[in-house]
Amino acid sequence: MRPSWRAPVFLSVSLLASAHAQATPDIRSAVTRLFSGPVQAEWLAPDFQAALSAGQLQVALDGLRAQLGAFQRTEMQGGMAVAVFEKGQLGVQAALDDQGRFTGLRFTPLVASADATGAGSPRELLKRIFGGPLDPALFAPAFLEALPEAQLRSFLEGLRAQYGPLQDVQVGATGATLIFENGPLNVTQFTLDDQGRVTGLVVAPVTPEVTFGSPDEARAAFAALPGQVSLLVQEVGVQGAAPLVALNTTRPLAVGSTFKLAILAELQAQVSAGQRAWTDELTLMDADRSLPSGTLQDAPTGSRYTLRDLAARMISQSDNTATDLLLNAVGRAGVEARFGQRPFPSTREAFALKNPANAALLTEY
Repeated sequence: MRPSWRAPVFLSVSLLASAHAQATPDIRSAVTRLFSGPVQAEWLAPDFQAALSAGQLQVALDGLRAQLGAFQRTEMQGGMAVAVFEKGQLGVQAALDDQGRFTGLRFTPLVASADATGAGSPRELLKRIFGGPLDPALFAPAFLEALPEAQLRSFLEGLRAQYGPLQDVQVGATGATLIFENGPLNVTQFTLDDQGRVTGLVVAPVTPEVTFGSPDEARAAFAALPGQVSLLVQEVGVQGAAPLVALNTTRPLAVGSTFKLAILAELQAQVSAGQRAWTDELTLMDADRSLPSGTLQDAPTGSRYTLRDLAARMISQSDNTATDLLLNAVGRAGVEARFGQRPFPSTREAFALKNPANAALLTEY
């Protein structure tokens, strides 16, 4: 699970049906047609529809319009299509087949009103948030409900302790960069409500592309990093196979969303044993909804998803609702055995444990 603030639905929309499809000159018109909607099944290639139906895509697009207002036009900026809405912009990476149908689609939120200036501009708000001290009034109530003030304060203080004082904020077309004394951080998603309060915020390390010629070279590079570093590359499905790369693998660590690999491993084992099939479907009910990351928490009750779709969402988007659906399906016993932890909470239960109102329950756990 990522930091547990409630973000708008469009923050995590990521639909990739084909990583090899090539963009065509018709991308601009296809994106314009998509957002002018309603979505038609014939606009989507069969493989795309197998992962996401026209109805499910329409739900996601409706959520985007609810946050960004009416769609206005599509522009091409630096080779990327940008959908311009009444209240902001959305980067759209898309691929079409030779019939003009979508084979791949990814939405990348751009920093809200990136060209705005003044006290309420994204640049100034980010300077106030990360330059401190914390002002809770900058955040929407729903944000603080999901990430209480004390946790938000602790997160920001920890960030400053690691990166040092904030020196500058640079805002561009596809995001913002926080310049700290000890290095930069990317703000990949930053959205505001009608009152200028923060409703969604995601920061990520600046990760340059690095390639290694061999596993030993990769291990040496990780070993040379400052701080405490652990690394494990393990081939899945080979009983007793030696790790491909191993570094400080016995050190206990806070695993975060890595626990989802245990669920995936148990699902894979059940599929391999013939107990389940990747095409089996699960139904989303209200009791299954968790908090973001992910988008399924906003999907209609009764929506059905294949195990393959849920697994893809769990791993590629870290979708917490998809994770809980799969955990309930495969059963906790097998996951607990793989993960070495019992009891094994769902993401929804973990969020409940983090609620300050459940402090006694957390202590008991």
